[in-house]
Amino acid sequence: MKKVTGLPFLTRRNFTNYLATKQGIPFIEAEKIVKVLMNHILHHLYDGQRIELRGFGVFDTKKVKAYQGRHPRTGEKIAIPERMKITFKASKILLNKINQA
Repeated sequence: MKKVTGLPFLTRRNFTNYLATKQGIPFIEAEKIVKVLMNHILHHLYDGQRIELRGFGVFDTKKVKAYQGRHPRTGEKIAIPERMKITFKASKILLNKINQA
């Protein structure tokens, strides 16, 4: 796998440009592909489903119970409601590649 360099972080636009260039397709078409992919992933997460991308990792949702917190400035107690949290676990392949670098 060739390392991509030159950008400090990956944005959706940068990814779309890379896809369009790599596949030799117009930017508009690449943008449609990326939007469909992102929407599909987001809808699965909204529904509480697990997403496994082999060789990359697993996205999952986890319920965080309600708890008693404190306001950082005043110190007063605040009830934090129950919520959902997104978790990510990298695959062994990805971890091995990152640790080689």
